[in-house]
Amino acid sequence: STPFAGTSSSGYSVQSGDSLTNDSIDFRLTSQNDKFAVVMTAESDDVAIEPPMGFHLMASLELGSLLENEYIIPPLIVNILDTNIVNVSFSEVQYSASEGSGGVTVTVRKEGRIGSNLTLKITPLSFMELEAQNFSLPSDPPDSLVPATSGLDFSNATHTVTFTPEQSVVAEMSVFLPVTNDALNEAEEGFAVVMTSDQRGVQFTSNVALVRIIDNDPIHIGFAEESYDVVESNTVQLVELIKEDNVVTEQTFSVNIAVLLGENVVLADPSSQPTVPPDDVALSNVSNGQVELVFPPDKQSLQLELTVFDDSVLELNETVNFVLSGSTEFSLGQITESTVTILNDEDLITGYSNDSVEVSEDIGGVVLCFQTFGITIGPSVEIPFTAVLESGSASNGLDFSFQTQSFNLSQDQGIFCFETEVFDDGLIEPKETIRFGIQLLADTFPSVISPSSVTLTIVDNDDVTVGFESTEFVVGEGSGLVSLNVSLLEGDLTGVSVTLGASTVQGSATPDDYTELQNAIVVLNGQKTSELINVSITNDDSLEADESFMVELVLLSAPLNDSSRVIVSPSTASLEITSDDAVTFQLNQTVYSVTEG
Repeated sequence: STPFAGTSSSGYSVQSGDSLTNDSIDFRLTSQNDKFAVVMTAESDDVAIEPPMGFHLMASLELGSLLENEYIIPPLIVNILDTNIVNVSFSEVQYSASEGSGGVTVTVRKEGRIGSNLTLKITPLSFMELEAQNFSLPSDPPDSLVPATSGLDFSNATHTVTFTPEQSVVAEMSVFLPVTNDALNEAEEGFAVVMTSDQRGVQFTSNVALVRIIDNDPIHIGFAEESYDVVESNTVQLVELIKEDNVVTEQTFSVNIAVLLGENVVLADPSSQPTVPPDDVALSNVSNGQVELVFPPDKQSLQLELTVFDDSVLELNETVNFVLSGSTEFSLGQITESTVTILNDEDLITGYSNDSVEVSEDIGGVVLCFQTFGITIGPSVEIPFTAVLESGSASNGLDFSFQTQSFNLSQDQGIFCFETEVFDDGLIEPKETIRFGIQLLADTFPSVISPSSVTLTIVDNDDVTVGFESTEFVVGEGSGLVSLNVSLLEGDLTGVSVTLGASTVQGSATPDDYTELQNAIVVLNGQKTSELINVSITNDDSLEADESFMVELVLLSAPLNDSSRVIVSPSTASLEITSDDAVTFQLNQTVYSVTEG
């Protein structure tokens, strides 16, 4: 309570920010069991004594014999603290690091002078642990942030940083907090880091920071195949969507796929029952050209079901393209587009309407048609053909006229007809034929052409008329003979011939009056169109009246063995024989005498 004898208050002069550590003050005591006090006072307002209100130390010392009448009190540690409080904070209120980086660097910032080392504890805590220790984040974490698990997703070991007086007034120190790279695809996770200190005079501007762990295990979603070929036969084509990375996911992904229809492809209205035709395909859950699929965590693949209808329409191969849209939830895989090609399974069935046509030569012209059978040609399809002349006995330009015909069969034209002019040449001739064929100029579709040709038969309509040029003859009995002219009266015998037989037919005249004929041959042809038949007349001495008989023509052979081609008319001629014989009567004497009575 009073100054000790022989002591003084001199010895140490300290300044703000300085430190006296492990130093000693010597005191001389006058007697045993004396009690003393060390009182420290501040000489200026900018110095504070710890603890406040002064520092009092009461001690009982045992006398010793280190030096005679000299005793030493235990070392007294005195900290001189600056009245300017040291501000400590994290450099950021939020840190983030990729899971694959191994951890996150957290920086602590100190502002102010310190007289001795300042040690701070840095402790990672889960959100649950943070709440249990009555700490809170500066702001609520995002709803999408998943709480990280202490000891599993990050190391929960406490770290320390120590600032020394030798550092500048504003200084920073960092600590590395390890996080676990778990090869698990997951949502972004978070935990807190808390800074504490047991030392006095430390003021925390921010001692809780958020750490976000960004997952580095990517999910690549893409199509399993770039293309699929499906035959159009009422089948279902599965288009597969896969997770390409061999990682386990904890998330459910929403995947959007654009559906792009190729030319002329008709997508069935999902709200109504599909009809065939006109629908080509049907797809579930499609809206405004988009399909949304949900990829649950337990699935490694999803399948789109594209129903392909058989519409019995001959059409070009059609396509449906699926395009995967990008997302922030996953990365696009190697195959982002997949095309389903719908292969036409219809055969092109065509042919001439008939395989043979027979017409009369005088028809003038004939129309032949080539068409499809039992198949509908789809839009944008044009199938080129050429109708050609293949063979035949008729001559182009003489018997008929034809030029090669090129045409297309299409949706608007399922049949093509062309006309061939037929000439009536006036000649007796056999049936003539023309065979028309067809050439398919493109092998776009499997084709069946039947009939692939049509034979046109031209039936000749020409005939000839042959007969006597004159049908009545009067001949004197003494003339000796009579000639009858048999001629081609109408028609043309070019290239053919007609054989006739001429026979006499008894009338009032008998074969005694003329020389009888029995099928006397008469041949007419293109070079000889007439021939004379001579009948001998007998000149007898009989006094008789005029007599008559006939000569008749019969057809023995006709052109092409077709008797209908020859008309024999007139076929008979009448011959009248006039007699030139006379009887002379006279008296045997010119004067007769007779006696009266």
